[in-house]
Amino acid sequence: MKFSLSQAAKVAKKSKGTVSRDIQSGKLSATRLESGGYEIDASELFRVYPPAQSATGSEPPSTADRQPAAFSGELAAEVLRLREMLALMKDATERERRQWSDQVDDLRQRLDREGSERRELMQRLLTYQSPPPAPPDAPGPTVSERRRLWSIFTRKTG
Repeated sequence: MKFSLSQAAKVAKKSKGTVSRDIQSGKLSATRLESGGYEIDASELFRVYPPAQSATGSEPPSTADRQPAAFSGELAAEVLRLREMLALMKDATERERRQWSDQVDDLRQRLDREGSERRELMQRLLTYQSPPPAPPDAPGPTVSERRRLWSIFTRKTG
């Protein structure tokens, strides 16, 4: 079992500052997390801060021994319901994770296809050779030919 700094301080009945100083001095070993906090192993915590024992030297009575039987049955039922809810939530989370993973895979495939198409089009553009220009047409009509055509088109029929 692993404890955070605040959890370890509560369990050991020490202040967070005391536990932190003991970590800094090397008296208590802990793992530094990326978030900046500490992770303290239970065995290491109890090595440095042994659990408190009663005056008779026996273990303190557990909370289950102090609870009425009906209350324990209610707690057991609640624990069972919570476990069922947790299982459902885990299933839903896994389904959602698979959906997101499938969507990421689909988007990656689309991106790869578009990249291939873009490279193909660029290759076509770079290797495209326009057709040679058309040879110039025969020279247009002369002035006298244009006059004759104009007179034909503008003649009145009658």
